[in-house]
Amino acid sequence: KKREHFISASNSSLVQIFQTMRPDAAAQQLTEIGPAMGASIVSQLDPKISSVIMAEMKPEDAAKIAVILTNAMETDERS
Repeated sequence: KKREHFISASNSSLVQIFQTMRPDAAAQQLTEIGPAMGASIVSQLDPKISSVIMAEMKPEDAAKIAVILTNAMETDERS
């Protein structure tokens, strides 16, 4: 339980951090942490913020995140 609470609180804090970062800095950080974790964070951001951040990314990096998000949505729709 403690571990789950810590992960949940950390995740929420991390999302808040990305919400307030400059878009170019957030794009660079999300690229560095990898597409899976980047997609997880982007999915929790306000769409206006996530779109600006993804626009700052290299197209291939943004595409990797978009593919992961699309696959996740398709999985949710099948459930």
